[in-house]
Amino acid sequence: MQKKLTLKIINYHENKLLNRIEIKMSLFTLKKNCLNKNHIEELIHKTLPHYTNKHLIVKKIDYKFGGNKTIINCVIYDDINDMHRLETVKILKKNKIIASFSKGKRRILKEKAKKNKLKIGIKRLPRK
Repeated sequence: MQKKLTLKIINYHENKLLNRIEIKMSLFTLKKNCLNKNHIEELIHKTLPHYTNKHLIVKKIDYKFGGNKTIINCVIYDDINDMHRLETVKILKKNKIIASFSKGKRRILKEKAKKNKLKIGIKRLPRK
């Protein structure tokens, strides 16, 4: 049994100021199933083949309750530097573009920040 998926572009906007393309799409399925982000990204790359070498970020996936319609907001960047400059770290981590820090790395960064504060002379007074 094959799943019938239909992807329609609702809104296409080329933002020249931010050097990106903003696309709003609707995805129709025969059954009421929720697709994960990785499957949706693969589907977008298959249906829009001229954007395969560009950087795709899925901003929002909105599943309609009781229906087989899904609204997808995504952004496509030409340059990775523009993407890092404009997007938040949280969205880059969600799309697995940058790796999240492990606890050990976070601890090392906190210790370095603490040492830098002491060098500058900013020190908190101990609580009584």
